[in-house]
Amino acid sequence: MTITHSLFKQIMISKLVTKTCDRLWRLLHPKEMRHSRRLWPYVREVKRDSNGSIQHFKVWPADWHLQLTPAEQVQKPENHTGHIILSGPSVKEIDYHQFSMPCVMGVNGSFALRKDYDIWFDYYVIIDNSFVRDQLELTRQIVASDLVLFARVGVLKEINLRLPASCVKCRFVILEEVDTPAYQAKPSVASLQERARCHRAFTLFDAERCMGFSADITQGVFGARTVAYDALQIMVWLGMTEIYFHGLDMGDAATAPRFYETVDNKTSTTLHKNFRNVIEPAFRYAGEYLRNHNINVYNLSLNSALDESTFVKRDWRELA
Repeated sequence: MTITHSLFKQIMISKLVTKTCDRLWRLLHPKEMRHSRRLWPYVREVKRDSNGSIQHFKVWPADWHLQLTPAEQVQKPENHTGHIILSGPSVKEIDYHQFSMPCVMGVNGSFALRKDYDIWFDYYVIIDNSFVRDQLELTRQIVASDLVLFARVGVLKEINLRLPASCVKCRFVILEEVDTPAYQAKPSVASLQERARCHRAFTLFDAERCMGFSADITQGVFGARTVAYDALQIMVWLGMTEIYFHGLDMGDAATAPRFYETVDNKTSTTLHKNFRNVIEPAFRYAGEYLRNHNINVYNLSLNSALDESTFVKRDWRELA
């Protein structure tokens, strides 16, 4: 990479340029396409298979090309008990020396636990572009690990632009949320209803609000303004029938730092703004859906804002 190219790339990913591109996209495209505004002009040559899943795309002006792993090629674990470690402050109350976890999924900053514990992450999920920008060193550690990283196109764009190929050991799997397909219009209510009729693993709770649950990530996953909901759908797709949430606190997100943050370096969150109208209803619907499908989900955060009618609460010491 030449000095000229490096300088050009730094200019292209600067806040001034990215915000300008964002505004241009908004001006030139209808609101049904607004969700792709942070992809343009960086994400190019998006190719999809006959089912609509992304097979390939390029990032410009990156120095290397992402190699994507098709979801169908992801090895599913034989054990059907899975743990999803989130970032809520209650994670600090758990002593991970005291119990083992057969299958572990991390999200965002949960990799920071490896500073104190020998935790092996089998799978990982990142859906927020800003996490890569705000936590670049943690992101570097994640992609340098032998794990499967499920990520949205925008997240992979940021990784491709900000980290070198030499640090990548993980396998990248595209994760698309149902209502934000890259460079495609937001689906209509009728199209969602048709997809639900055609695919048993694709369930609608509220078509008007695009709320549902997908047990087949090749059909996309439903967003609920929290990575925890995406992670839950992936775990079910992986075949988990007993799932434990760590750090699913939600209640004091506006003021309490994540377990790996301090008051001084805390980054912003919208959990508290979206909890009542989006997050809580989505998990409540999902809780009933999963119980009806003989999938048990437990919440290890005893003070979680989600009550026990959603997921049964358990003390982590019961697992020791």
